[in-house]
Amino acid sequence: MLRHLRLDRAVRLGVQWFFTGTGLFGVNANSAGLFTRTRPELEVHDVQLLYSAIARDARLWWPGRIGNQKYVIQCSISLQHPEALGELTLRSADPADKPRIKINLFGSQADVDTTIRGIRLARKIFEQEPLKSMTKGEIMPGKDVQTDEQLREFIYAFGATTQHPCGTCKMGHDSMAVVDDELRVRGVEGLRVIDASIMPTIPGGHINAPTIMIGEKGADLIRGRTLESAVL
Repeated sequence: MLRHLRLDRAVRLGVQWFFTGTGLFGVNANSAGLFTRTRPELEVHDVQLLYSAIARDARLWWPGRIGNQKYVIQCSISLQHPEALGELTLRSADPADKPRIKINLFGSQADVDTTIRGIRLARKIFEQEPLKSMTKGEIMPGKDVQTDEQLREFIYAFGATTQHPCGTCKMGHDSMAVVDDELRVRGVEGLRVIDASIMPTIPGGHINAPTIMIGEKGADLIRGRTLESAVL
């Protein structure tokens, strides 16, 4: 993948994507993904391992000036059901003020522990063939980072979000619910919320598909359309 970041090739691929929406720059850089459990007693997966044939910090280069970039296989550990949740609140009564956002990333020890198990699982996978023969060593966190405390410090230093926010305006019937089961804002006439913010819990996976489903369902609710009963 790094060879495609050579300046002349990258420009050509960028132009191809811009005018046709196709080509290497029109797809996600992640080549493979694995949903799995870090504890056997779990009913559903708690992490996703995302594999990419390029480093996140890779840059454009040109012949003779590749610098310190390396050919790598990167594995990212993504929490699927984080225990620590953030907050989205009003900053003031002025509607022009930006909201106050608290991400609360790794605000729960359970989330840190799950990520540590995910790192250890990723290492175990890379110790198996054919990956073992394809790699020379571990760049990050590095072979010297082994204890839970060392891995915890690494997570705090390099952990980040995947920018898939949801659940700030949840659907339900309890006192914390903002919209009802027809996506109508409680206490406000003629207003619905139809996006990922109405999810009452974080789905175990990427939110793109369920967000599309919410949009289609919301459109049906507004138009008064319902599915015909299935005939068995």
